[in-house]
Amino acid sequence: MKKNIVLIAFFFIGLTPKIEAQTSFEGIDGIYRILVQGTDLYVSVPTPSIPDGEVQVLTYETLDATSNRQSFTIRRTDNLDQPTYFIESVVEGKGAWVYENDQDINTSVGVRAESGEQSADDAQWFFRQQGTEIFNNSLIEGARAVRRIVSQTGNVSVSGGEPTMFSFELLESLNVTSPALNKDAIFVSNPIVDDVLNIRSKTALINEIEVYSTLGKSVLLKQNIFQVFTNLNTSSLASGLYVIRVKTEKGVFTTKIMK
Repeated sequence: MKKNIVLIAFFFIGLTPKIEAQTSFEGIDGIYRILVQGTDLYVSVPTPSIPDGEVQVLTYETLDATSNRQSFTIRRTDNLDQPTYFIESVVEGKGAWVYENDQDINTSVGVRAESGEQSADDAQWFFRQQGTEIFNNSLIEGARAVRRIVSQTGNVSVSGGEPTMFSFELLESLNVTSPALNKDAIFVSNPIVDDVLNIRSKTALINEIEVYSTLGKSVLLKQNIFQVFTNLNTSSLASGLYVIRVKTEKGVFTTKIMK
């Protein structure tokens, strides 16, 4: 009897989701929780909803494992001379990290009510101090130059003062090792119409297409394509927001799609 109990306990332990903790951001595209070092506080999206086009200020709060409001997608882009990243809430309808007021040195950091635009200059973030400090070198004309996330109880803000150091808990890797492609390289029909998602590459053969939920779970996969045009049947997917990753001979293209 004791032997059976031990075996059952081991089985359930094996099913426990693994969270990979790292004291610095190591450049792996994935879904993360972002912890303020030396505290039990995580970067969080507040619960109240806001109108489209407005910014909802991020906060530092204790762990809330019952929702996705502390989960963020971090993805690399090579639009600038050095690696930059888009940090986006996985909560549907929330977008990329942005300034609430790019003219204010002590402005808050938040997420837009709508999905984040990958081309937004103020949504391109850097990591330094051995990957523990998140900051922004804004390209917006007239904006303050270097902005660092600063220590503050409650709302998350940016300024030129003392930075906050973060640790990163990797919830789900997006497994990207190829160079990122810009939006001009790939055409993706969005939103999806009649359950058919069309994809066309303008620069190279498409090798593989994978669709993820906003939690980073793979929900559709098509491999060994080797064509410049293909499509996916998405009838198995529920209506909502997804992330599509198109792998070609020259790199990887990622964007959000709506069904």
